[in-house]
Amino acid sequence: ETWSKLGLHPHIVCCHYVREIEGVPRIFAEYVDCGSLRDWIDKRWLYAGGHSKTLARMMDFAIQFAWGLHFAHENGLVHQDVKPANVLVTRDGVLKVTDFGLAEARGVAESLKEDAPGRSILASYGGMTQAYCSPEQAEIAEMAKAGVDREKWPHLGRKTDTYSWAVSICEMFFGGVTWPSGSVVNEVLRQYADGCFDTSGIPPMPEALCSLLGECLSRTPESRPGSLWEIAARCREIFREVSGTPYTRAEP
Repeated sequence: ETWSKLGLHPHIVCCHYVREIEGVPRIFAEYVDCGSLRDWIDKRWLYAGGHSKTLARMMDFAIQFAWGLHFAHENGLVHQDVKPANVLVTRDGVLKVTDFGLAEARGVAESLKEDAPGRSILASYGGMTQAYCSPEQAEIAEMAKAGVDREKWPHLGRKTDTYSWAVSICEMFFGGVTWPSGSVVNEVLRQYADGCFDTSGIPPMPEALCSLLGECLSRTPESRPGSLWEIAARCREIFREVSGTPYTRAEP
């Protein structure tokens, strides 16, 4: 219901309404026809057309992704489960963030279960996905496991989504997930910058983007950039530098 109240935005999947059918809440949402960003990475659609086209596409996706999340933040909603699987792509290359508000619902459902089976690091549970979680989300998971009262848990704000956005952009350039937890991706990024990854077929990450992602992956939220709108603006400048042309997609 919170998602449905966000309203229309070009980089948000529109949730039309929620209806309960046979005792189960059903979400009626906009149909997006070309899979998720996760599909684009796994099936290598993201890397088609040579390095220059691929790099421009990757920067374009990063900007749209940031715009969508910023809109949600400005409307008081923190996603909490930002990852490529929760970003859909249209036939025209428009990115739309989806599954807003479901992380919290999953967290509530998780707390009602007596036994939690083993899960993939790419599967959502407890209000996050392990491979994309921020350090503060990882801390909450440990505190919850130890039975610490909710009142003592760290606050999850918009900079939690900033962290997971950066992890998702890293995945685009790394070609997949190679880490056990999102909370260690800053170190993985340093290894990438040192040339420790074999990413043949994928353009190298621009130095300016590597620096920006390093800021976003700071372990302390207050050290991360102020907003995803600011981050999108910096990505637009990086797009201009690497492509030699201005970014032409209209600001929403």
